Amino acid sequence: MKRREILEKAIQCCCHDRQDQHGKPENTFAMIADLWEMYLCHKYQTDITIRSVDVAQMMVLLKVARSALGNLKDDDFVDAAGYSALAAELSEIQPSESNAKAIIRAAEYRGMDIDCK
Repeated sequence: MKRREILEKAIQCCCHDRQDQHGKPENTFAMIADLWEMYLCHKYQTDITIRSVDVAQMMVLLKVARSALGNLKDDDFVDAAGYSALAAELSEIQPSESNAKAIIRAAEYRGMDIDCK
């Protein structure tokens, strides 16, 4: 597959197909970031911040790992290009307090002990 075809297919996936299936990526990736952050915080008893752009970049790495360890597939290159484009776009969005952190603050306000440290 030629680079133009990969990029055109990535545009179709990112801007139409996946967005129609899963909604706006900034919302989906923000939720994934919150979930990964909470998981890692509790699992490793440490404070960590994961942003939407981090999710997109780690998804690129997932595609790189799959292609490095398996058969090279056009789909992995298409998805990596799409995730890379999303990462660039998400990097321009000003980070705001995540929903997970807001939930923690609200729980602490109510006297619940959910400190990750």
